[in-house]
Amino acid sequence: MVSTSAIAQPNSTQIQTQKQVRTPDVLPLDVLPLDIPDTNPLPELLRNPATTIELRSGLVDITLLNDTNTEITYQVLRDTEPRSLPAGETVLLLELPTPVQMTFNRSDNGFLDASLESAGTGLLQVTLDEIADFASSEAGLIVEASGDVIID
Repeated sequence: MVSTSAIAQPNSTQIQTQKQVRTPDVLPLDVLPLDIPDTNPLPELLRNPATTIELRSGLVDITLLNDTNTEITYQVLRDTEPRSLPAGETVLLLELPTPVQMTFNRSDNGFLDASLESAGTGLLQVTLDEIADFASSEAGLIVEASGDVIID
């Protein structure tokens, strides 16, 4: 004789409990209080500026010098496409509206050191050189509307 075991069936109370899902009380966006403090400051607010330059009507000219032995690719985000700068060459980028965010990297994926110098009102000179230490490597910079320059 074959024995069959009974399968326990949940009762209606268990089914009701399983189906009830409590949704959190969420306010629509149009009724949220506007004075909620921002708990995540922008990254540039967490770093001290490497230098500060005097801007010319909110504009900055950047002289970029490649003192490495290899080509560098650079880009001014929202203003230029990626561009190449051969070893030992210099480029002058004129009248960039602040804030400016620039990235740069070596074609051989080596590490870079960026030296900054204020070369007059509205003029920033950036010299890129080779560096062996990854922890000290720099891949970009930000020129804020205040004239603060932050190495990234």
